[in-house]
Amino acid sequence: MTLLFLIPFTLGLLGVLQTILNRSFGEQFSFREAVWVNGFFVFASATVYLDYGVMAKSPDLVDAPYRVLKDFKFWYCLPGILGFVLVFGFPWAASQIGATRVFVAAVSGQLIADLGFDWISENQRPEWLRIIGVCLALAGAFVANLKTLKG
Repeated sequence: MTLLFLIPFTLGLLGVLQTILNRSFGEQFSFREAVWVNGFFVFASATVYLDYGVMAKSPDLVDAPYRVLKDFKFWYCLPGILGFVLVFGFPWAASQIGATRVFVAAVSGQLIADLGFDWISENQRPEWLRIIGVCLALAGAFVANLKTLKG
């Protein structure tokens, strides 16, 4: 269990690092150029992953795009669009209010969304300890953003 916790923890660290690097890139050039460069490398990385990592082990995935397009639904676009919003939004917000405030607020939003998702989709009513934990996180987000909220 401890090792599995390290994966999302490391992803969280990498998310902050990506935001800081994108903010620095955006300040040196522009956020539009940062998004373009990010998109290029996401595409290149995904291509290498698919060509050498997945297709070699699962050749049946070659026709996956055709299967997806055959029964295409608009919501299939949403994960990519949301990823774009995150990659663009986190660095912009960090340049406005700082990385700590952005990520404390983001984690709070994720916790609330998780409670709602579990309740609505998984039919799991939130336990009191989880609700208290989310309230503490929201209080932390409020305290971390207090200077920003005052103006």
